[in-house]
Amino acid sequence: MAKSKNYPISNTQNSVIRSILNNISEKIGTLDSSTMENILKYFNYRCAYTGNKLKKDDIAFDHLIPCNRQYGGLYLVGNLVPTSKKINSKKGGKHFIDFINDERNNIIPKEKRQETIERLKKYQRDFEYPENIVNKDFINRLSEIYSEVEGIINTYVLDFLYNESIPEEDKTLYINSNSLNLLEKNIITNEKFKITRRVPKWFKNINQQNSILLQTFLRLHEELKEVSVQKLKDEVYKEKEFNKNFDSNFIPMTKIYKNNHGKVFEIYNKNGIEMVKLWSDVENFILDEYKKYKNIILD
Repeated sequence: MAKSKNYPISNTQNSVIRSILNNISEKIGTLDSSTMENILKYFNYRCAYTGNKLKKDDIAFDHLIPCNRQYGGLYLVGNLVPTSKKINSKKGGKHFIDFINDERNNIIPKEKRQETIERLKKYQRDFEYPENIVNKDFINRLSEIYSEVEGIINTYVLDFLYNESIPEEDKTLYINSNSLNLLEKNIITNEKFKITRRVPKWFKNINQQNSILLQTFLRLHEELKEVSVQKLKDEVYKEKEFNKNFDSNFIPMTKIYKNNHGKVFEIYNKNGIEMVKLWSDVENFILDEYKKYKNIILD
């Protein structure tokens, strides 16, 4: 038997998604031994797909709608069905309708596939499975979280690899330059993705600390073209909605790391003075969003 590969990042990403779906499920309903027994009784101790009698040591519970970022299935009665371990493994992360209709499976005769689908839909209705609770926006958010987890993990990896205690000549022992460049590219891509999701929200919620900082900078930039960190700090403190903690809000907006809300600014030095500008990778996007925001105000 060939040794299976292990993909630690994707395993972690999937675990986070499952944890979210599991916690949502617990808020809606609970699964215990009596519930699982009721499910078995409903299907007369037979496989929900084939109708074959199940042996006690061969029972596996499958999710009709998979508990993953693509479908957002929940750990609830109405979504769990009994099947054999072999069929459960074969179905994997497929939606039950796609699995049943897959010509390669040959598990259910073609003439009985639609009947099986309708029977399983009835099971969902009988147990009032809330399939409509997971909408498109939520599925999109799961995909965002999936990507963010990878970015967080890779940031930790880079933190380790760039640790000053590791001599430069020894870093090749840990990772080659091509892999390091790929990690950096991946993190920057994730950070840009984070900005495209959060900046529009900042312009909608103008009293958020990040929003106040960004708007103040953009206003100063229009007036002065070049903005010093001190000038930005002075002007931000004039905003009554600001919480008077400039550094704790500003510094995370200048760096890429695991707990920030997104890198927006870059700091540079001019004649010994710390200056601030928009991060070049997201500058055009932010300016476009700012233009939209101003048009809304004018309207």
